[in-house]
Amino acid sequence: MAAETVVYFGPPGTGKTATLLARAREEIDRGPPPDRTAVVAFSRRAAREARGRATAELGLDADDLRHWRTLHSTAARELGVGDRLMDRTHWDRLGEILGLELGDLDESGRPMSFRRDLGHVVQSTYYIRRAVGRSMALQALIVDHGERVGLQVDRFSRTMAAYKEHHGLMDYADLIEQAQGELDADVVLIDEAQDLTPAQWAYADRLVARARRVYVAGDDDQAVYAWAGADVTRFLALTGERVVLRESYRLPRAAHSVALSLLDRIRTRQPKTWGPRDLPGTVEHGVPAARVPVESGEWLLLARTQRALGVWEVLCRSAGVRYISRGVDSVRPDEVRAIRAWEVLRSGRDPGQTALEEALVMAAPELHPDPTAGPIWHKALVRIPVARRRYYESCLRRDRRALDEPARVRISTIHGAKGAEAPNVAVLPDITPRIARGMRTDPDAEHRVWYVAATRVLDRLIVSRPDSDLYYSL
Repeated sequence: MAAETVVYFGPPGTGKTATLLARAREEIDRGPPPDRTAVVAFSRRAAREARGRATAELGLDADDLRHWRTLHSTAARELGVGDRLMDRTHWDRLGEILGLELGDLDESGRPMSFRRDLGHVVQSTYYIRRAVGRSMALQALIVDHGERVGLQVDRFSRTMAAYKEHHGLMDYADLIEQAQGELDADVVLIDEAQDLTPAQWAYADRLVARARRVYVAGDDDQAVYAWAGADVTRFLALTGERVVLRESYRLPRAAHSVALSLLDRIRTRQPKTWGPRDLPGTVEHGVPAARVPVESGEWLLLARTQRALGVWEVLCRSAGVRYISRGVDSVRPDEVRAIRAWEVLRSGRDPGQTALEEALVMAAPELHPDPTAGPIWHKALVRIPVARRRYYESCLRRDRRALDEPARVRISTIHGAKGAEAPNVAVLPDITPRIARGMRTDPDAEHRVWYVAATRVLDRLIVSRPDSDLYYSL
């Protein structure tokens, strides 16, 4: 990093992004033109937030924000990648060639989930090794991962290289490895630095080579991507002035106490003294998952694995509550329009031609000749699957407006909820045997995951009763 570096350690809700924006404002007021200040974020979410707030709060326009990007967007612009980046269509084609099901990658080239089927294991293993600079030699792969996975990773590596060369494509990892960096900026601010892999740290070092001042923000206690190659020790080893942000604008006192107890379990970390917001809040333990009161209020329901999310989905469906899980809304707008149109029709009114056509598409064919005499919607609209019809019935029994209002409940893995917050948070503490084995070799990594879970809350935290004998004790 540059000679003058300031490192901000920001516990949950202490305003890391706001702090970086304040430093950006000070630098711009100090004299360098706005377009010579760069804000580099790890995720698209963080980059969008920074750009939006810079426009609204600092009065900057698009020309001023040419260096306000993610790491990968910065590299892609330098390399002039355009539409030559591997996308979902290419991954599907490559999967067909290999006979493997390949998963989606996030903007950093990491797998979006770590499922245990062979395709996802192979893809994840390849990118994690690449991120940390591990050898791709066949013998090294076999020694580290066994013959079955090692051979498949080798085959994946060679086939993907040939596929990219044939189609003139690049993947996210190529961007970081090939871009030279050296931003034409006097000041560089880097957000979410605890999540950078060794390859990304190397690129970040190249980016700031010309900068006079560098500001870095992150929180080692929230470094939950070690499984994907993130190197929190590199963040902890940064030299320069160290500043701890000391007041959380999110956590109430009760949840703050839980957070501190979890921090005591992490052995390798930057010590920090920080306080909660002035609100008591509540923490409840041992509440059965089926009794979490999602009928009112905004909720964030968390689980350690994708599979465990089903517990929360069952809760919401039985309670007749609309929710978003795995990024998908539980209510389909086209089906709701069909339901409304059908009931308008049955009441003797005209729903309009477009709405009528949507309803008839969902209805049993024998009802089409005389839909006005048809039965109630949940008997007529048979092309809506039975399970979803029953769920919609449950929602409407609880609240006639339930299908029309936005979802109040979000269901997510803990990793997927990083950066999120809600007034009410419920956590399912169950873990898998694989996670339990991992805790024995790297307990800090797992403690950080549950610290993130416990620190999403604005008021009420519920740690539900585990469904199995394997669980994390919060």
